[in-house]
Amino acid sequence: MLSKLSFRHKLLLGTLLPIIAIYTGLFFYIRARIIRRSTADYEQWQQFRVLLYARQFDDNLEQMAELATASAHALETFPITKEQELYSFLRRNVEMNHLVYGMAIAFTPYTFSPRKRLFAPYVYKNNGTLVEKNTGRLYDDTQPRWDWYGEAIRTGQPRWSDPYFDEGAGNVWMITYSVPFRRQGKVQGVATVDVALETLQQQIHIQSLKEEQFFVLDRKGRIIFHGHPQFIGQSIFYIAKEQNRSDLEALGKAMISGQSGHLWMRDWTSNERQWVFYTPISQAGWSLAIRLNEATLLAFIYEETRSGLLILALSFCLISLVTWGVTSYIMRPIQKLNAAAQKIAAGHLDIETDIDTTSSDELGNLGRTFLDMAGQLQESFSELHRFNQRLEEEVAHRTAALEAANQQLLEKERVLHRYNAALVRLSQSPHVQQGNFRMALQEIIEVTATTLQVGRASVWELQEDRFKCVAQYDPAANNHAQPTYLTQPTYPNYLKLLRSGEPLVVKDLLTDPRTHELREYAKLHNIYSLIDAPIILNGRLLGVICVEQVGKHRDWLVEERNFVGNVADIVTIALVAHQRNQAEQELLKAKAAAEAANKAKSIFLANMSHELRTPLNAILGFSQILLSDRTLAPQHRQTLEKINRSGEHLLGLINDVLDMAKIEAGRVTLQETTFNLPRMLQTLEEMLKVRAEAKGLRLVFELPPNLPVAVTTDEMKLRQVLVNLIGNGIKFTKKGGRLPQGQL
Repeated sequence: MLSKLSFRHKLLLGTLLPIIAIYTGLFFYIRARIIRRSTADYEQWQQFRVLLYARQFDDNLEQMAELATASAHALETFPITKEQELYSFLRRNVEMNHLVYGMAIAFTPYTFSPRKRLFAPYVYKNNGTLVEKNTGRLYDDTQPRWDWYGEAIRTGQPRWSDPYFDEGAGNVWMITYSVPFRRQGKVQGVATVDVALETLQQQIHIQSLKEEQFFVLDRKGRIIFHGHPQFIGQSIFYIAKEQNRSDLEALGKAMISGQSGHLWMRDWTSNERQWVFYTPISQAGWSLAIRLNEATLLAFIYEETRSGLLILALSFCLISLVTWGVTSYIMRPIQKLNAAAQKIAAGHLDIETDIDTTSSDELGNLGRTFLDMAGQLQESFSELHRFNQRLEEEVAHRTAALEAANQQLLEKERVLHRYNAALVRLSQSPHVQQGNFRMALQEIIEVTATTLQVGRASVWELQEDRFKCVAQYDPAANNHAQPTYLTQPTYPNYLKLLRSGEPLVVKDLLTDPRTHELREYAKLHNIYSLIDAPIILNGRLLGVICVEQVGKHRDWLVEERNFVGNVADIVTIALVAHQRNQAEQELLKAKAAAEAANKAKSIFLANMSHELRTPLNAILGFSQILLSDRTLAPQHRQTLEKINRSGEHLLGLINDVLDMAKIEAGRVTLQETTFNLPRMLQTLEEMLKVRAEAKGLRLVFELPPNLPVAVTTDEMKLRQVLVNLIGNGIKFTKKGGRLPQGQL
């Protein structure tokens, strides 16, 4: 299917598909980052909010505590002995602060008057009016149940009471701050400020939250604020036990212990998954918790994700439009060349107006090659026409010449197509590891120049003490220059700096003493600053990659220096890949030569074995014929049997040579037969005994009594192994001895 697409569409697909893949991965990465960052930001924000609301509780309660403390100090400083003055004092304080529900002064028994055991003037608000009462007549505040009085008297310290329901005065849930006051060093009573919990809740103004999304526990774990009134006054531990909720119990313990934090849990009313943030209200020993549904957090994260996705989509559309425009610009001269090639194929050679020959890049060179080829074709056709008119007698010869010219034309067209295919491959950036060293250098310097935004980049090869420019790229002209040499023959100081292995970084090429040898070159090309990185392989300086700033000075950064040094390493890698490709070609040639030599050796061994077998078979044949003569003397018969056995042994050796050739060729086979083992051993003994006796040795075969008569194996290979072992024993034994015994 891809073969049916145009080159432009293939170029677009090759460009956009990787971008789509990158954007897809980038989207999932950004989404994960957004989720983590949004969750962390949301967590920090909510923790700040719960601290802010707790601070509002503390600030309001602190105001009430200061009011009660001021009242106690006033009673200590200005003793009031009249009841009406006490009520007036309390009324003024209650009217001044709208958060105050009521204020009281509870004297210890018989302190205010010897005739009154209990006296506790109390002024509180009831439906917008102030009510005065002596609570000493309603209940005995010295009883243990009224801890706001008893604990303050006992400890002598101010304190907040636990929330309680006052049935005698107002019938509301409230808390009391009690401050003991003294006269002449003795506690005379307590000054109290009552705060209605409902009024305190209205004062806090927890904005942007529903009432059921927060609750407050007192120091015993009782719920004193909640959006559902049925939970007020209940213990969170009782609710946890009733619902079998260990997480709720853990939350209650953390809150009453004065900790701050957050956790995920199920709501005990709606069973929705919620994020609970809690922090202490230090003034009263309470703890505030804010509950947020999981859907609220997810909505925040989804909104952030949608924003990121919209940005990615817009950037991808912009990149797609730019890619479309760039491919259109690149394809315009290629399409002209394609149209010119089709006209040439159709026989229309007038293509000068169809091709852009003014450009100095590769496409311009290719266009000029087209024109040269068309001109050569026109000249060939004209010459052929003149020859046909003038030399009719050489028709046959000219016809052959015409055929040769046609073949040359076809070959030029094929070369043109190969050049076009090569240009396409180059536009797709070939890898440095492929070993195409020249194209790799051009790609490297072009990327280096465009990345660093310099005036020019080049690669120079060191030839003895001279430098040759093998690749050069000028970003302003967008072209690669032809190879050149430096005019000065030697650069001893410059070479010494390069052989140190470190890049040479120069801000001012004309004044830097290290580069005085390059000043003429700098003036010629208007170069002010440069970075030269040596190209070193196996400790040898091969060349240098030069990055040059033209027309102005430049302060090079450390990152730029490292970048150029890394580019020099890439050039070294490309050179190693190029050398590796050449070495692989040499190895292939050596392998082919070795295989040819091995084949020649196998042919030689096969021929020699054939030449040896022919006379040997004749000897064995004649010996077997003589052995069939019954009139033969026993002594002659024994001699002929030895000749026959030795010939068979020699034939086995020839077969062994062939087997070795087969082993080397990987074609050895096992030929199993059933034969008489004692007879074969006897034959070997008789055959090898002559060699042993010639060295003054005694050869004895000791056969065990349980030796099997018949065995199944490859007789020739077994014979070969035994002959080699015993022969080596005879060869390397100087005096009589005993060969190692073997068992089957």
